[in-house]
Amino acid sequence: RSAQPAAEVQTDRERRVFAVTAGSAVDVANISGDVRIAAGAGDSVVVETVRRRRSRGDELRLEMRQVGNRVVVRVTGARSNRGNDTIDITVTAPRDAAVVARSVSGSVGLTGVDGESRLETVSGDVDVTRAANLSLAKTVSDTVTVRQSDSAGTMTLGTVSGSVVAADLRARGLDARAIFRHQVRT
Repeated sequence: RSAQPAAEVQTDRERRVFAVTAGSAVDVANISGDVRIAAGAGDSVVVETVRRRRSRGDELRLEMRQVGNRVVVRVTGARSNRGNDTIDITVTAPRDAAVVARSVSGSVGLTGVDGESRLETVSGDVDVTRAANLSLAKTVSDTVTVRQSDSAGTMTLGTVSGSVVAADLRARGLDARAIFRHQVRT
């Protein structure tokens, strides 16, 4: 039998800049690809995406828009995507921005943001460093790592099948759980 040729990967990049004011918010939801958010200087939200396509079927759809002082990024598409189309999202936001970031199949990361932050993924790591008001970092299948982070309320860290690793945290309360055979290390 002859081997099938590997599918050629097409890569597309996009960059958008949104002007915001103090107290802005970033809301990212991705079904296939990583999400990375970091604090930057200035009063804008910069969204950079890298799309990798292996076929022309069931493509993902990318939407970026601004609603008032909130920047919304959505990746939607067919559930049967099977990794043929992925979109990695990198966001640079003002330090005081509130952040909600979710992925179905991809890791989620946050660095240096002071606004309230909520991060979730189904299949991928959650990695947080220097978050001033982290309320949630959760994955179903992988590791949650949180370092040098604070919360004004209860910080919830969790995984169903993976580990929770935490160091140098300050919060009113801490709810850290690893459900199956793995561990919570602080």
